[in-house]
Amino acid sequence: MIMQGRARDIRTIQAPAYEVLSEDTLCIQANRGREIVAIEGNRQAAALDRLVGMRGGGHLRKTLSEIMPEEVAAASPLHLLLDDFSGASLVSGWGVVRGKRDIPFATDDERRGHLAHMENICTGFQTGASSLAGHKQSTAEINELPRSEDPEGWHDLVQSQGLTMRRARRVDVWPEGDLLRMDIAFQDSAYLPDSKTRVAIHEYQVDASADMASLTLQTVSAHPHVLPYRECPGAAANVGMMRGTSLATMRLSVPAALPGILGCTHLNDVLRSMADVPQLASKLVM
Repeated sequence: MIMQGRARDIRTIQAPAYEVLSEDTLCIQANRGREIVAIEGNRQAAALDRLVGMRGGGHLRKTLSEIMPEEVAAASPLHLLLDDFSGASLVSGWGVVRGKRDIPFATDDERRGHLAHMENICTGFQTGASSLAGHKQSTAEINELPRSEDPEGWHDLVQSQGLTMRRARRVDVWPEGDLLRMDIAFQDSAYLPDSKTRVAIHEYQVDASADMASLTLQTVSAHPHVLPYRECPGAAANVGMMRGTSLATMRLSVPAALPGILGCTHLNDVLRSMADVPQLASKLVM
């Protein structure tokens, strides 16, 4: 598995004019066990080398805080890419499985064992859910992300041939009176041979606001657009439990407040990304 990542922070001066504040790139080669076999980026080469052998999930995020604490503190694009490896590598096989239905990736017994292991890991896999009964996943054909009215709204996206997966994130912040407003988007999609367009398996959009002075979350609402099982959208009703939380602590506070069937793995990822908002907000007044 080859994973190519790119992330940037930009500040809009007066649309459509903007300036790039920081930008990082990353390329990871990983095996089927989601272990990093090789890794390189546009900087921090020595620190990145220390990640070889680490597995997506496990203690990777703890290791990141130990070997590059300055990147974590700065909420840099490089940290975002590395932090997202665990979740992105977990979902990365979906496109291959969907695109090569004739390949027996698992026996029936292995599949049942996998589903049993997943029970109650999130809202979509709660006891009795359609996912555990083996129901077909829901997907939706989607347009490409860059829009003609805002062609610079996304950095250059990798255009690969064949079976590919893409995780795309966007976090927009702006001041509005005493509040800091947030518009956050998240999408997992694939380009499949049997489709003329990209197909999404996960897509969320979150509207939120925080007190400008304290940077604590004041309002938040989640809008599920594409999710694989009928139970999955239920997690959106629980995001209000995060009100009053300091944005800076969201990476730890979200999994603590929304564990198991209270949360959705992908929605929790969206909420965790709010931890980067204080750093983005500081650049609004530079």
